[in-house]
Amino acid sequence: NIYNQQWSFTIQRQSFAGILLEVGYAGNRGVNIPVSRDFNQIDPKYQSLGNALSQTVDNPFFGLVTLGNLSLQRVSRAQLLRPYPQYVGVNTNSPAVAQNMGISGYHSLQVRAEKRFARGYNVTMVYTKAKLIDNGSGRIFGESAFVPPVQNAYNLAAERSISEGDVSQRLVISHAVQIPVRRIHPVLDHATRGWSVSGQFSGNTGFPLVLSSIGNSGVGGGVLRPNSTGVSAKLSGDPQSRLLRYFDTSQFTVPPAFTFGNTSRTLADVRGPGRVAYNAALQKAFPIREKIRALFRAEAFN
Repeated sequence: NIYNQQWSFTIQRQSFAGILLEVGYAGNRGVNIPVSRDFNQIDPKYQSLGNALSQTVDNPFFGLVTLGNLSLQRVSRAQLLRPYPQYVGVNTNSPAVAQNMGISGYHSLQVRAEKRFARGYNVTMVYTKAKLIDNGSGRIFGESAFVPPVQNAYNLAAERSISEGDVSQRLVISHAVQIPVRRIHPVLDHATRGWSVSGQFSGNTGFPLVLSSIGNSGVGGGVLRPNSTGVSAKLSGDPQSRLLRYFDTSQFTVPPAFTFGNTSRTLADVRGPGRVAYNAALQKAFPIREKIRALFRAEAFN
């Protein structure tokens, strides 16, 4: 069964000027989450056969199968070395029990400061520093253009990496201000009475990138990942200035034939662009009668 464990620890303190400060740790662990996996991948121990995997041999299913490659008189040796040689591929698109082999772990430091409403305004700031690690999140988050299957179905531990849905840092600042904050002038106070401004700023780091490679691992399934030179591929500068070369592609190479790539499932140090947004609202209340009032409100997003 799929299940999730959560835990947290928080300390609060009311500090000077009515500011509430909160520091906490929060974590969770996911067990038996769905993982996209090819059950008919050839055992990597046969990679040592090299080019012999592509040689054709007599097809024991000739005459029994009427469609596809298995209907031919001869098939590749690799096909007959599959766990289920009578099928080309064996997988499932539903969260079946056989696929629930994924695990995840989340750890975060959370800091919150709040100036509670007084003298016509309040401000709340929340900062989160976090890390989410798992061994197959693409199917759940779908942040990248494709769902990255397991490279080696016989070594799920090699899929453990920073999650596709990991947001390493996030900052949110919310505010609400009544105008005027304090008495300025009788005429100005009357003109601005009932107006208020509220807004929210949010900013977070981008998601880690997912890479795949051309090549031939020889196992007849999965998506091959490239080899890494061991040097970070991260480049500095605004994303707009490096649209044609977002990261240093020279730090990756195509794996030799009949081997797997050594790059992790995601790149923790190479991420997509961060996201920054500010939403604001301006409103004015017009009293009409004792229990009736009209409200004018204008909003701007991002």
